[in-house]
Amino acid sequence: MLKKAWHDPVWSKVIAVGLLTVFGFLASYMLNWWPGICGFFSWSISIIGEKSQVTNFVLLILAGMSIHSMIIVIGNLLRIIFPVKSDKPTWRDYIEDDFEGLHWRWRYIGGSIDEVNVFCPYCDFQIVPKHETIGLTIKETRMQCESCGRFHQIYDGSYEVLENKIIRLAHQKIRNGSWANILGNDPK
Repeated sequence: MLKKAWHDPVWSKVIAVGLLTVFGFLASYMLNWWPGICGFFSWSISIIGEKSQVTNFVLLILAGMSIHSMIIVIGNLLRIIFPVKSDKPTWRDYIEDDFEGLHWRWRYIGGSIDEVNVFCPYCDFQIVPKHETIGLTIKETRMQCESCGRFHQIYDGSYEVLENKIIRLAHQKIRNGSWANILGNDPK
């Protein structure tokens, strides 16, 4: 019967909490913490009846709020120190895609796409864009792989304009949820 209850999702938690309570009680008894624990509770109860300029009931509410705040801070610190890794991908896992016949990779800083880099779709070598200028104006941007020698495309205007377009295309996929198709999973 205990084995069946242990495999039940609710009863296993009840049994675990019961065991932790028993072990916590025994550990505090063996470490001789009970005089301090009892003293704290008797002091807490006695402070309710004492006189002060501030109502003791208000002090107890403030103490409860500070304990609650400390629990939240400690919980957040534990979540940062020991993050829970989910098997389900999120939009932050979407860090590469193919646009304009080229392969693009980026990373996120905050919620923004940053450090966008372009790669050859054939040999995965990072491409350095070459600008064709007339005077001080950039006329076009050429994309050619230095590793495999493939010429990819000529884009009107500067590389910055093209990069901005790629960022907007990635944001569009994030907004409409089609980023999950790139990762091979459904986000829902």
